[in-house]
Amino acid sequence: MLSIVPSLAVEDVTRSVEFYRHVLGFELVGATGRGSLTKARLKLGPVELMFRSLVHEASAAALRTDLADRLILHFYVEDVYALYERVRRKVRVVRPIERTLFGMGEFAIEDVDGTILTFSQPYGTVVYQKHPAHAAASNRS
Repeated sequence: MLSIVPSLAVEDVTRSVEFYRHVLGFELVGATGRGSLTKARLKLGPVELMFRSLVHEASAAALRTDLADRLILHFYVEDVYALYERVRRKVRVVRPIERTLFGMGEFAIEDVDGTILTFSQPYGTVVYQKHPAHAAASNRS
């Protein structure tokens, strides 16, 4: 295997594409649909995601289950603090940036369809250690 490209069922493909493009910086690689988008493929660096329209109305409620039961996509990033600062006022933050037990700097947000997106970076990286928020967090430890 070389990679995996998740295909996520969403209520409104156009709305999801706009969220991932404008909030996270993905680019639209391809799309299908007559009148409105029914499928789309996006890419940001080596990361690819696909979106497809829900087939059944009842499925929409299933997307918004309890937070603990929702789909979670986990992204490793180069500068978790810079990304957090860029997106935190544009989205619903599920978990603010913190140092995890697994040695990561991490935060989580919710996308427009209720999918939880977690972003993390190894705690000991140079970019992480140089960020002003790291110094503040280290002083509290």
